[in-house]
Amino acid sequence: MGGGNIMGGGNIMGGDDIMGGGNIMGGGNIMGGGNIMGGGDIIALSDIMAVDDIIAAGDDIMGGGDIMAVDDIIAAGDIMGGGNIMGGGDIIAAGDTMAVDDIRAVGDIMGGGNIMGGGDIIAAGDIMAVDDIRAVGDIMGGGNIMGGGDIIAAGDIMAVDDIRAVGDIMGGGNIMGGDDIMGGGNIMGGGNIMGGGNIMGGGDIIAAGDIMAVDDIRAVCDIL
Repeated sequence: MGGGNIMGGGNIMGGDDIMGGGNIMGGGNIMGGGNIMGGGDIIALSDIMAVDDIIAAGDDIMGGGDIMAVDDIIAAGDIMGGGNIMGGGDIIAAGDTMAVDDIRAVGDIMGGGNIMGGGDIIAAGDIMAVDDIRAVGDIMGGGNIMGGGDIIAAGDIMAVDDIRAVGDIMGGGNIMGGDDIMGGGNIMGGGNIMGGGNIMGGGDIIAAGDIMAVDDIRAVCDIL
């Protein structure tokens, strides 16, 4: 434990907790057998891995490789990984959450900005962002998927509960919600669009396959 910064030109490794009142910065990996907690930034050129939590109370968590925790990954700023971001609990950022590969959580994924993955974005709980949610692969939530901007995936968009966006909802594959699917803009799917409640769009609702809802299907413009 350090009251100030913890900085290493190579790896920073602890068999238990790694805790600093300031920044924790490593030129290689940062790996802890317990928690990794910093009062400022947690930054590594390679991987950041913890058996418990990874928490940056002051600012960002940034890894040039994977960012992985058995429990929560929480940042007062951004969470950015050059590989995967994977949490056995929640992944929560007051700013953006961005990964070159997958973003996966056993709990919720919540961002105060954008959530963007170069692979899949998958959570056993909710996926919620103040701005956009975008994935090169699939977006799948065991609860709700909600974006203050657009929700866009090159693959499928699937939620056990609601799918809601202030902007567009666009999937290159299927768009499926166990309850309502609601977009302030267009709702467009390269496969089927299926909702267990209502399907409502502020623009067009367009699917290459079927459009099916247990309740209403409503669009300000076209339904195709």
